[in-house]
Amino acid sequence: MNDRIIIQYLDRDTQQLTFTEAARRMGGEVVGLREDFVIRGVTTLEESRPGWVSFISNPRFLDLARTSQASGFLVTAKSVVPDRPCIVLDNVWKGMLVLLNHFHPAPPPEPYVHPTAILGSNVSLGTDVWIGPYVVIENDATIGSRSRIHAHCYIGRGVRIGEDVLFHPRVTILHNCEVGNRVILHPGVVIGADGFKYEFIDGRLTKIPQVGRVVIEDDVELGAQTCVDRASLTETRICRGVKIDNLCQIAHNVRVGAGTVFAAQVGVAGSTRIGENCFLAGQVGLVDNIEVGDRAKLGAQAGVKNNVPPDVYYLGAPAIPAKQFMRIQADLNHLGEMRMKIKEFEQRIARLEPKQPDESKKQECG
Repeated sequence: MNDRIIIQYLDRDTQQLTFTEAARRMGGEVVGLREDFVIRGVTTLEESRPGWVSFISNPRFLDLARTSQASGFLVTAKSVVPDRPCIVLDNVWKGMLVLLNHFHPAPPPEPYVHPTAILGSNVSLGTDVWIGPYVVIENDATIGSRSRIHAHCYIGRGVRIGEDVLFHPRVTILHNCEVGNRVILHPGVVIGADGFKYEFIDGRLTKIPQVGRVVIEDDVELGAQTCVDRASLTETRICRGVKIDNLCQIAHNVRVGAGTVFAAQVGVAGSTRIGENCFLAGQVGLVDNIEVGDRAKLGAQAGVKNNVPPDVYYLGAPAIPAKQFMRIQADLNHLGEMRMKIKEFEQRIARLEPKQPDESKKQECG
């Protein structure tokens, strides 16, 4: 089936892309090429076949590349495959973008509203907006030009959505929230659910209404099933260029600084402030009302209960500086030996200490 699709591409002149033309578009240097060829697709080293191009981002894959059936490779200067056609680049993934965008182009903008979609009153759609099946858009919502809203999405009352956004199926944006330009939301994302706020009042656990909103700035991407709760009174804000993986939870009143990255299953409790260009690895958890400084890195499963300075790398639960954590871990690996040595020392000390007379015998002698 893949071959049939590729042949359809090649039947169109606009889809013809030779190896040397690809190099020109990438700004790379061609080495090892004896005869130019039309690229039929791009894939991994293991799956490649004649006419296809693969890539090597690390020299340790050179042996695999030598046995690959790929007709050419995208490489760095340190990973050139001897006697095989290569395009040498400073950044392999920059070249991959050229091929991926060529063979898997995004659908062109087009104005379309599926007959099953439900639009409320005073809904504003920009030019070339695409609305899929069973989408619900409530009153007074605004959607910017060239945006694509896929099946079963829900957009609440008064929501403002920017241009060139992509909402995958079953995204939910609740009332009065705001989404910027070029935002990508993956399936199941929920923006603007109530923050988790309860107080004991008159002996009962009582829900405190959450009347704030969520603001998602430009160029943000949120992974599948990620949730961003609305603020209690003001706003929860995800700043420009933030990238968040699947299954993450961002609680009410949180602010995530520009350029920060979350891996999967990160949980951030209420009113925490995370700086710019931070990196939070998988399953990191942060308590409420703390601050994480700019460019901080938190390793997988770190449990953060105190403020984190900028430009640090923390690990562990509770999270501590990574070097300190690794020293502790190294000691943990030797606990068995240390226990035996302590037991040996105790026995040696016991042999050296003078024996105390038995108190009962002292009384008999008296």
